[in-house]
Amino acid sequence: MDVVRAADVNRLHGVVTSVIVYENEPLKEVTAKFASNPTIRGVFVVDSQGNFTGVITRVDLMKWVHLKLFGGKGRELSIGEIFRLIYANKAKDLLRRDLFSITGKENGTLQAALDRRIDYGEDIIPVLDKDGKRIGDLTVNKVLSALQAEKWQLLE
Repeated sequence: MDVVRAADVNRLHGVVTSVIVYENEPLKEVTAKFASNPTIRGVFVVDSQGNFTGVITRVDLMKWVHLKLFGGKGRELSIGEIFRLIYANKAKDLLRRDLFSITGKENGTLQAALDRRIDYGEDIIPVLDKDGKRIGDLTVNKVLSALQAEKWQLLE
């Protein structure tokens, strides 16, 4: 198979599957954006210059909601995690900087991007240009659509 770039897969699909929010955006607005569009699979956080700074995972959003609604009752969370969730008011308070390494690079291969998704167990990863700006995202739906469009031979 020819070398396939992560950015090429994103361009073929064209469906918005993530939302970009600014670090200082209130969580009330972040959750409203996420809730208002059922195709959204991830929340990517950027700084005031538009540089990618991290990811808010769906799991973190669910933990935050659970803590707000039920006080985290019945959940095993570390003390640090509890404090992080209790005091989260802005997007930057929930973002996961440790997931920065799962990003796909514009000129990176599709294989490298998929390896990162599998290694970290994430549903969606951002694809960044050389300057760290998000140019798209990569989901399994986009990969499968690209496979269909290009008629790549998976199994022969």
